[in-house]
Amino acid sequence: MKHAGNIFQRLIAFLVRHEWLVVVLFGVFVFRIPTLFDPHWYGDEEIYLVMGQGLRKGLVFYRDIFDHKPPVIYLLAAIVQTVFWFRILLMAVHAVSVVLFARLSELFFKNRRTMMAATGIYAVFSTLPLLEGTIANGENFMTVPAILAMYLLYKAVISTKKTAGWTYWWVGFWFAIAFLVKVPIGFDFVASGLFWWLYAIKDQSFWVSVRRLFSAPLLLMLLGFFVPVLLSVWYYALVGAFEPYVRSVLLQNIGYINSWKGEPTSPLSNPLVWRMLVIAGFSLLALLIKKRSSVTRPMLFVSLWLLFATYGALLSNRPYPHYLLQPLIPAVFLAGLLIDKVLSLRRSGDLFLGISSLVLSGVMLANVGFDYYPTVSYYRNFIDYIRGAKSTEQFEAYFPSALFRNKKVADYLRTRTAPTERVFIWGEEPAIYDMADRLPVGRYMVSFHIRDFPNGYAETYQALVTAKPKYILVIPGKVPDFPALNTLLQIDYLEVTRIDDVIVYMYIEPKLVLNQL
Repeated sequence: MKHAGNIFQRLIAFLVRHEWLVVVLFGVFVFRIPTLFDPHWYGDEEIYLVMGQGLRKGLVFYRDIFDHKPPVIYLLAAIVQTVFWFRILLMAVHAVSVVLFARLSELFFKNRRTMMAATGIYAVFSTLPLLEGTIANGENFMTVPAILAMYLLYKAVISTKKTAGWTYWWVGFWFAIAFLVKVPIGFDFVASGLFWWLYAIKDQSFWVSVRRLFSAPLLLMLLGFFVPVLLSVWYYALVGAFEPYVRSVLLQNIGYINSWKGEPTSPLSNPLVWRMLVIAGFSLLALLIKKRSSVTRPMLFVSLWLLFATYGALLSNRPYPHYLLQPLIPAVFLAGLLIDKVLSLRRSGDLFLGISSLVLSGVMLANVGFDYYPTVSYYRNFIDYIRGAKSTEQFEAYFPSALFRNKKVADYLRTRTAPTERVFIWGEEPAIYDMADRLPVGRYMVSFHIRDFPNGYAETYQALVTAKPKYILVIPGKVPDFPALNTLLQIDYLEVTRIDDVIVYMYIEPKLVLNQL
């Protein structure tokens, strides 16, 4: 009892000492409550849940069921199983990210008010629908191990005591976990290594700086990063998924840009190239300023972090707002540091470096033109629902999806197929698989997966011919042409019904056709 009393006293003391953080976390919790009522409307979440369903039913990622992201987000989806529990998990994970952000803020800001304001701003913008903070996307999960890694690294750098080598190994390890959630966070890892190398360079000779590239801390960071990643490659090689895993997790993410804006006409017209040249130029500038002027470690650290995080967020060149959650973290830190510099009237390399990073990141982001999600109307819709001004149907009609149709299709499949039976949907509605608790025929669950791979059509057609699924569903008008599928439907299938715009085909047994003749 005495021990329990001590724990309780420590808890009370912690809450009193960090009461402002408790208020922030409570606010985050309140603003995330509406997300627990959201229906099946967001495509990425549904893909994750179908991948998780596949794992629970014995399938191997990438070999038997496919999506192009690393495996951790699918493992989480396999555990939570539903949209509701996915959002509960997101609520908990995001709370941890806010706490870690606050801990890192304590190392950057001497002014307590600045630290509190920065944490509050991050909490708000990473919570609201504006940047899709309400959705269980990879960005919302990868930031936790990434912030932890940055905290460990920066604390080791500023420590007056000798840091144990394993600290640097843990920096790499946590970045590896973040990378296995989503690949673009790897650029934040590059920024951390570059900072560690640059911050000590001032009076050192060129050869001393070169030798620093091969020093134990940096090598341990690399080891901590590559061991988990290579172990994941080794695992998928053992289960026969080496080629699709490496191709989808690594190579396809680089190739995204071509599928979005077409083939570049020259190297400099490729955004990946000119953005990297901008970052390389900034890194050289940072090195020169560091050697000739007074640049503080927080400003150097955050300025590099922001540019590399921005590059990672723009890897696919697509305007999805959840990508901005990656550079949001260093952007808030940098804004706080710049405000501190201006208010203290300190004009130095710090101010120039920070403003340069902010401007260059802004230019790169503006070149894409990001979308955003409405925030006020989202919460107004929820408030109207809980106070009875809207029915469930009216509440769900707010969300941009074919929710009602998908529910009817899922009910149709559940009542006419066994849980072990597979179906095929030629369209972009993974929510139907999720709500029906049925798996797709073949590896691919959406038409753009089949379209994006050279052998996607042939592989899917062969899977359909082999499996002979009882039902094939087609959502016309939203899919590319699939001539082989059209022929198969004409020969072996019969249109049995239409559910809104979904055409339902049922397999016809050859012997049944012969009997009718």
